[in-house]
Amino acid sequence: MDDVEFRRFLRIDVTELNFWIEEGWLVPDAVEERLQFRDSDVARAQLILDLTRKMGLNEAGVDVVMPGRPASRAARNHAPAIDRD
Repeated sequence: MDDVEFRRFLRIDVTELNFWIEEGWLVPDAVEERLQFRDSDVARAQLILDLTRKMGLNEAGVDVVMPGRPASRAARNHAPAIDRD
């Protein structure tokens, strides 16, 4: 799923998505200079939305609550195929 589909599905804007990526909450793959998101990224994004919108957590709270940060793009691309979505 590319970044446009991802934002539409989650109903978020590009600023919010960029912030999540800068914070390391999401680490999408880059394919031919376009961001690509996996099902696991969608699940993490939905958790972020639940934490911030439904539960009212701020960014510091999300940092504390989020289960382990996703692997870096380089590590994800070199991980065994069984770990991929």
